[in-house]
Amino acid sequence: MITSIFSKSRAFSAPAAMTFFVALASPVFAACSDAAAPGVDWSGCETDKIDLQGMDLNNAVLTEASFPSAHLRNSILSNADLTGANLYNAHFGNANLANAKLTNANLQETDFSYAVLANTDLANTILIRSYLQGADASNANLAGADMTGANLVMVNLRNADLTGANLTDAKMIRTDLTGATWIDGRTCGEGSIGECK
Repeated sequence: MITSIFSKSRAFSAPAAMTFFVALASPVFAACSDAAAPGVDWSGCETDKIDLQGMDLNNAVLTEASFPSAHLRNSILSNADLTGANLYNAHFGNANLANAKLTNANLQETDFSYAVLANTDLANTILIRSYLQGADASNANLAGADMTGANLVMVNLRNADLTGANLTDAKMIRTDLTGATWIDGRTCGEGSIGECK
């Protein structure tokens, strides 16, 4: 029997019979009480400080979920849908979120250090004071994102879309902006390191 990762949370008060899951053929359709698995559907689920480090959540659906202070280091969330999720102060260090969708998500003070965010849709997200140092956000959509005070040191933003993004007080030391669409719509040229040229 596999115990639910949510069984200790008040937000997940499922009966004991629901605290395990049966492995099914992909995709997995799950309730909030079910264990982590690729393709799991945790839409609208709520819990805080959940430990999902190293978990494979490829193709997971977490739309409108609320997981503040979640631990997701080294997790696989490629192609996951986290639209509108609340991931305030979550920890995604070294996680793989390639091709994931995080539009309109609350990612304030979240740690994405050295995470893979390539081709990720982060449009209109709240990334205030988030830590993205060393992340690969090449080809990411950050249009309209609020990155006030964010740490973007050594972030790969090649060919990313930053149209209308708020970068007030963001740290952009050695940030690669080559080919990125800048906040004013112009394309950053070769040699755009730390600033759009």
